[in-house]
Amino acid sequence: MRIKIILNPETGRGRGRKALPRVREELRRRQVEFDLTLTEGPGHAIQLAREAALAGYECVVAVGGDGTVNEVVNGLVAAAQDRGAWENGEPAGLLGVIPIGSGNDFAFALGIRANDIPRACDRIVAGRKRLVDLLHVVDERPHGLFYCNNLGAGFDAAVNIQARKLKRVRGFLLYFLAIFRTLAMEYHTPLTRITCEEAELHMPIILASAGNGPRTGGGFFMTPNAQIDDGLLDLCVGRAMNRLEILCILPSLMRGTHVNKPSVRMIRTTHVLIEAPEGLPVHVDGEVFHTRARRLEIRVWPQRLWVLA
Repeated sequence: MRIKIILNPETGRGRGRKALPRVREELRRRQVEFDLTLTEGPGHAIQLAREAALAGYECVVAVGGDGTVNEVVNGLVAAAQDRGAWENGEPAGLLGVIPIGSGNDFAFALGIRANDIPRACDRIVAGRKRLVDLLHVVDERPHGLFYCNNLGAGFDAAVNIQARKLKRVRGFLLYFLAIFRTLAMEYHTPLTRITCEEAELHMPIILASAGNGPRTGGGFFMTPNAQIDDGLLDLCVGRAMNRLEILCILPSLMRGTHVNKPSVRMIRTTHVLIEAPEGLPVHVDGEVFHTRARRLEIRVWPQRLWVLA
């Protein structure tokens, strides 16, 4: 099997560059034939994955965090569209993951332990694969993006933006500290309309989280019952809360026990429309997608990606 390795050297606050020799060593020790390329900036992994798939590589491995995985997935989809395979209903391609980023939430959904390079390489050698769903979001620009784990609109996206300003911490602590910065600086509860077949909501919200996987932010189980291969997205909507209520609900979000609280509405659907005239900050798989989105339309594309897991 021809394997392309795409490594983000800046992932995990520079952890990727330090991990490069170990990744090469572990793959060579297992006699894996591969070509390895480093990304040079945001969006580069999309181009590299697209080129690799069109060049005939049978598997593209993302070495990084959720943002790197997202770019590789979008590159695989672009290549499948170029070949006409996507329109024929075929999966985008075969993805491998070596998780060394800050959150590594999609890897968690796959059962791959973060920063365990030897075990991740074992999975690549084993070659066992499964089909998972992809989600697609379009905003009012219109700008579309596929994602495989989570989209957050509102408070959690504002937290993501604040996390990028914290340079000396990483992992779950990074997101936890960013929460307190967000509460102090960017607390908003915009009036939002959420429409899907199962429900229609019109109310001020603190957040809306559309998950394919159960976890986001490296340790927050926003959609704890989400499954990456069930053909559905899990939507967590948080009604407007004051700062104290947000702090009180955090432990429940970390355990995934918030789903029955009066301030939370959980919905499972295949398609949802989120409209907020004031605009919402949005992250997709941990990367900033929009700073003030007024319209988001999210759809599930079932069973459209092979992954090694």
